[in-house]
Amino acid sequence: MAKSVRPVYDPYADLIAGLNKAHVDYVVVGMSGINYYASSARDIFGTQDLDLFLRPTLANVVKTFRVFQSLGYEMSIEGRAVEEKDVREILRRKRTILAVNPDGITFKCWFSVSGFSFRQLAADASVFKAGDVLIRVGKLRKLLASKKEAGRPKDKLFLNRYEILLKEKMKNDMGF
Repeated sequence: MAKSVRPVYDPYADLIAGLNKAHVDYVVVGMSGINYYASSARDIFGTQDLDLFLRPTLANVVKTFRVFQSLGYEMSIEGRAVEEKDVREILRRKRTILAVNPDGITFKCWFSVSGFSFRQLAADASVFKAGDVLIRVGKLRKLLASKKEAGRPKDKLFLNRYEILLKEKMKNDMGF
């Protein structure tokens, strides 16, 4: 009997589709972005949100804000609710926005990342597809370099684990 292939539900795809429709300039970064390059479920690392690096312009962030609001997301910074009128100050300070919907689907909106400008990451971003939704994701080598540049303990731990995973994968691919 033939196996039926069902599309996998991506809880982030609805919002990404809204961002695409509104012509928001974004690149998926962080663990979320790295996971798009996984060749199997074994290669996916746990994360509780999707990281969006947004072009840090007023018009782009206002469009982003409106898409989130239209889909029922609440936006906050360090637990304090933020509104569209706060966007200028958020951009000036490059504060990270947390956006959560009633189902707990969570996005982090970044205006700077370690090691790269928005232009550098967006210039050669890869495009992945979830159903009919196209998703722009930073190049894997740049996402890994950003983690290394950040130098946080959790990033160092991840990079060590990722290196082990790559070595195992190469060994298996070569038949050892």
